[in-house]
Amino acid sequence: MNPKFVFKHLFTFLKDSSVDIRIRLLYFLQYASLIACLIGTIGMIMLKQSVISMVPNFILFVMSFIGLYLSHAKKKYDLAALIIIIGCANIALPWMFFSAGGNDSGMLIWFLFSVVVTCMMANGKVRIFMAIITTIEDLACMCIGYLYPDTVKPLVGQHAEFVDQLQSFAIVCVFLTAILTIYITTYENQRRKLVEQGIELRNIMQTDALTGTFNRRAYYDEINLYSNGKDADDLVLVAMDVNGLKKINDQLGHAAGDDYICVAARVIGLAMGEYGHIFRTGGDEFMAILHCSVKEAECLEKRLNECIAQDDNSWKEQMAIAVGIVCYEEYRGEKLSEIEKIADKRMYENKAAYYRRNGIDRRR
Repeated sequence: MNPKFVFKHLFTFLKDSSVDIRIRLLYFLQYASLIACLIGTIGMIMLKQSVISMVPNFILFVMSFIGLYLSHAKKKYDLAALIIIIGCANIALPWMFFSAGGNDSGMLIWFLFSVVVTCMMANGKVRIFMAIITTIEDLACMCIGYLYPDTVKPLVGQHAEFVDQLQSFAIVCVFLTAILTIYITTYENQRRKLVEQGIELRNIMQTDALTGTFNRRAYYDEINLYSNGKDADDLVLVAMDVNGLKKINDQLGHAAGDDYICVAARVIGLAMGEYGHIFRTGGDEFMAILHCSVKEAECLEKRLNECIAQDDNSWKEQMAIAVGIVCYEEYRGEKLSEIEKIADKRMYENKAAYYRRNGIDRRR
């Protein structure tokens, strides 16, 4: 594989704000640990030394690879952090310490690395707990070396100066990693705030100011999802129109009419909200996009009337809502725009029947 392509891919990936910051950090550490393994191993071989002191780097590489899989594929960030810390603090750090004779540079590398990774990967209370445990383990390991220097058996042997240079280089890499982590974290926090603001703005744009239900814009956004291939097997469209609103507006004023609409929105939500979303698409018009069985759909109008009767409001004696219900299964293969028209037609038929039944000579 072309090394230039690899580094270009890594740089592009690290800047991709759509990927979780913790996964990006793990990718970076994966590349860094692999490079550390290769450089250290080549150096030891050139000096004709035992590569046993490089074992921690290979352990870290394997552990970070496992952590990458758990976080990227399984979204198990806490478990990924735990795996890395087990490899770093409990295996790699002691190995580095007892093989290198308690070298300060080695201690600093693993200490900083383990704390940084823990704080970035884990969440909430888990993060605090693991950071404390890791810090205690790292400090204990260093104290053993300083208090009992005779217990360590350096395996590095000759060329200790070269090893120190390698470790000094590693320290620089660790600090650069820490700086990069701070930068990415700051950037990620800013990006997250912008995303949250965008979500809040989108919610405002998709919410009906009067009733608190979704609005017409949100309705067409969701309909477009189904038009573009979203599973519609158990989809049910319900067209609704609040009867008698014009009379209330004319006789009692628009404030009373607004209250009437709000009550209607509430009872519709009580009757159908558990199955999907409710949308106010016009003055007295509502749509519902639901997911339920045909049998449940057949009971929706009855449920709505029961909710109207049981709701504690001043309008329940006169409130009536015309309903047109269409199950996607009835017209499988038809365009959603045609199914909407069928729902509208059924709703207007229901409305006309209500007016005839009550002897009201009104528009449909």
